[in-house]
Amino acid sequence: MKKFLLLCCAAAAFLSYAPAIAQESPSFATTENSKEPDMFAGGWLITDDSNLTADVKKVFEKATENLVGVNYEPIALLGTQLVAGTNYCLLCRMTIVVPDATPGYTLMYIYEDLDGNAEISGFQEITVGEMDKEER
Repeated sequence: MKKFLLLCCAAAAFLSYAPAIAQESPSFATTENSKEPDMFAGGWLITDDSNLTADVKKVFEKATENLVGVNYEPIALLGTQLVAGTNYCLLCRMTIVVPDATPGYTLMYIYEDLDGNAEISGFQEITVGEMDKEER
């Protein structure tokens, strides 16, 4: 249940933040003969399958290879955006590298250019409210 709520919060945060990053809207288009979305330049495509492919993991590793002080663990791919390259939105578990650190969650935005270079383009922290002990 907690994982479901976390994914819902992440999706809501992504949807609220995506228009600020995207240069056009709507986020995707459909053709008359197809119910499948056609990705177009500038539009975000929300993924049906949030599993991380080997290619997405490789982009994540390139973008985070020089980070120090915080460990990021990618959990799910929430969406992609086709630009002059590709933007990725990943749900990540983050832990500051200090004793007894409390992990948190963030949306990490990564840009991969047409040459395969990848860099982090932004973060959006996800704050999950504390539940009362009676609700647990």
